Amino acid sequence: MNDKLKIALVDDNKLFIESLKDIIEIRTENLQVCSIAYNGKEGLEIIDKESPVIVLLDIQMPIMDGIETCKIIKDKWPHIKVVMLTTFDTEQYICQAMKTGANGYLLKNMPVEDLILAINALNSGTAQISPAILQKMITGNIFKEKKDDNTSSFNMTKREVEILDLLSEGLSNKEISEQLYVSPQSIKNRLYTIYDKLQVKNRCQATLLWNKQKN
Repeated sequence: MNDKLKIALVDDNKLFIESLKDIIEIRTENLQVCSIAYNGKEGLEIIDKESPVIVLLDIQMPIMDGIETCKIIKDKWPHIKVVMLTTFDTEQYICQAMKTGANGYLLKNMPVEDLILAINALNSGTAQISPAILQKMITGNIFKEKKDDNTSSFNMTKREVEILDLLSEGLSNKEISEQLYVSPQSIKNRLYTIYDKLQVKNRCQATLLWNKQKN
């Protein structure tokens, strides 16, 4: 039985994507690149066929770009975790990716070892953002419209604030449940309520908006 974590890679840079596939499979025992694609349209086809758990997705690609591809993935397969892996760090792309429901935003210049750690952490439920991107989100104008709309009045309960603070530290549901002495399912249920109050789709968006609100 194959217990490896299935990953799909979607990027129009053939040298990069094929090298990354080889590196991941050589350096890890628990990760399997089930397929690669060179544009968003091909990416959707392999996802439908292979059912990966995680998709690493470039932004600028021919035929269908990463933003549109991410949106379709999240609409059709909301359980699949999507991480933008790109060279672009502009606020426009970051904001668009987060609004489509991306679970992370990583830069291609990161060390391979850190990328592997990020993939495993993502599978455990922890959003993955490159430090430079996170700093840009916190200090820039990402989610500015929500800030102007009085983000302090989300009507969070004391427990919800505690969960958001722990979420912002990068803790998984299990780790948060251990900190607060409740079940992981209880944390999961609370997160749905939190997402609804913040009007976001996932823990990545919630973390970014909460950090922005506190700063």
